[in-house]
Amino acid sequence: MEELLKIENLTVDFYTAYGSFKALNGISFSIKKGEIFALVGESGSGKTVTCMSILNLLPAGARVVAGSILFEGKDLLKSSDRELLSIRGKEIGMIFQEPLLALNPVFNIGNQIYEVLSFHLGLEKKQAKETVLNLLTEVGMPQPAEVIYRYPHQLSGGMRQRAMIAGAIACGPKLLLADEPTSSLDVTIQVQILNLFKKLRDRLGISILLVTHDLSIVSFIADRVAMIKEGRIIEMGEKGEILNHPKDPYTKNLIEAAAL
Repeated sequence: MEELLKIENLTVDFYTAYGSFKALNGISFSIKKGEIFALVGESGSGKTVTCMSILNLLPAGARVVAGSILFEGKDLLKSSDRELLSIRGKEIGMIFQEPLLALNPVFNIGNQIYEVLSFHLGLEKKQAKETVLNLLTEVGMPQPAEVIYRYPHQLSGGMRQRAMIAGAIACGPKLLLADEPTSSLDVTIQVQILNLFKKLRDRLGISILLVTHDLSIVSFIADRVAMIKEGRIIEMGEKGEILNHPKDPYTKNLIEAAAL
């Protein structure tokens, strides 16, 4: 399969009042078109920093000091703010860990998805309503015609996650970045969301970068896996190879702890 995203030697430093440290230390991996690629590690390993680097959304005090991030051959690290603004949400969608924090509390769900369609595709509100309803139906939202008028706090955790996914796929992105997308959901809803990701990949051909610490999720959904520890990728390969024949002691310990 053809490569969609290629990260090479990505190094990110964080600068604090106590000095600097490397959040990412020369990581490299690629994601193919139509692939679900899992980036796996414990808290603080550099998973979320990787996602934020791709979208150039690093927090204050963080800086990319080396490397390249090629999306369809174009280095995002050399793109202008205007170019990145057109890519975020349209070419690359983002699904955050906690939808209640990511969704705007003062706008209803329909308006939040409409804003994405309006900004990137120029759809008028009348045109967009049908598209919003179709998107909510696509992600399995119950009673979408009612949900468009509800606010984030009026929805369950699973419904908020579906609403955020609907917004993330609204413009037909080629890549979804999913940062611990099921960590706050119960097991039943987790399975539903993961099955939704599979459906989106199979029906729409979307590639997914899945950031997680949960190896049971990796076992269920991923095609390939990269293990990250302290800002370095220590092992990478096909899912079966990594889970059944791990080489690094860190990977072996995580698999044993997950009792896979």
